[in-house]
Amino acid sequence: MSLNQCFDFGSGKKAFYPKTQYSATWLGNLKVSNEGKTLVVQETGSDTFGEYVNNFRFEYQTVTRGDVANRLVGFSGGNIKNSGLLKKVITMEYVPLQKADQIIRLDCDVLLPGVDKQR
Repeated sequence: MSLNQCFDFGSGKKAFYPKTQYSATWLGNLKVSNEGKTLVVQETGSDTFGEYVNNFRFEYQTVTRGDVANRLVGFSGGNIKNSGLLKKVITMEYVPLQKADQIIRLDCDVLLPGVDKQR
């Protein structure tokens, strides 16, 4: 889920709308490999503004054989996008949140869809 791209939507107020995208190995746009106790993930895709590649490294706490890893202890990631809208390649580094659970106040309002009832 993406929570970014704050724009003026014509009301004089800036907002963003949450974007949900998905990837899957069976779709061919997600590759995952295990390097010891690190999952290496590459996701490719495109949207209306260009093609992108996301690269992630998820380091997890070692578990006993047969158990499920459920504690993330390290993360790094980045995005490279060939933007048709901006006519250039842009890059972005993902920065992990440093606590397990947090409440964060966003600088931009959220635009959510609702029911458009006609009278």
